[in-house]
Amino acid sequence: MGNMIKGDVYFCEDCKLEVTVTKPCDEDYCDMMCCGQQLKKKHGK
Repeated sequence: MGNMIKGDVYFCEDCKLEVTVTKPCDEDYCDMMCCGQQLKKKHGK
């Protein structure tokens, strides 16, 4: 199983883009990039 699940939200600290996972990657490690940096997982609601 990968490191993300359906519904996880990731964001860019620079432009504030938010991405919601609708189909998780099943790799052990996956990079999502924006503005030259890796998106960070948003915690809590």
